[in-house]
Amino acid sequence: MIEDDEEALLRSVALQTSQAILRARLRAEHELQQAKKELEEKTRQLDHSLSILRATMEATADGILVTDEGGHVLRHNELYLQLWPIDRRLVTSSHHSELLKFCCGFLKEPEQFLQKTAEIYATWPPDSHDLLELSDGRVFERSSKIQYIEHRYIGRVWSFRDVTARRQAEEAVRETRDRLRFMAEVLPLKIFTAQADGAADYFNQHWT
Repeated sequence: MIEDDEEALLRSVALQTSQAILRARLRAEHELQQAKKELEEKTRQLDHSLSILRATMEATADGILVTDEGGHVLRHNELYLQLWPIDRRLVTSSHHSELLKFCCGFLKEPEQFLQKTAEIYATWPPDSHDLLELSDGRVFERSSKIQYIEHRYIGRVWSFRDVTARRQAEEAVRETRDRLRFMAEVLPLKIFTAQADGAADYFNQHWT
């Protein structure tokens, strides 16, 4: 009789234990499924954000290069490759210093370019701006901005814009203005020009 009671007790304990293990297993499976769903949703959101980022980078009128705090290349757009031009394998597998060396081959003043870049990495200003004159006559505006995450800087975004046409147009306007001023000085007439509000801004020498 005692043996029967002990056997029944053991069966009861075993049953309770197996039920507890089953409940724990079901709870763990449920939690894993929830974690999987949350991970899939976060992955979907990340993919969506990256797609928007890629589309934005490709839509801009600037060549874009993104580097981290240590100068490692993180991202770039197609226009950046076209401006220099740079082989895709070089830009996706190298440090920024390697790209700088490559770009020096196109510049009129490579040492100044390297010095300015080294200064930016050394001092980490919030933003920077300079002009790059290339040996083939092109002129690029280069600017950079620090990128932050939770108030900690993690790298820089470098932007390059070909402003050759704009610089040529500005130079043409200056040359035209100089020619007109020369003509105004040599003609035997009193000549002046005025702004839109009527205020005179130029008198030729015959007024003196």
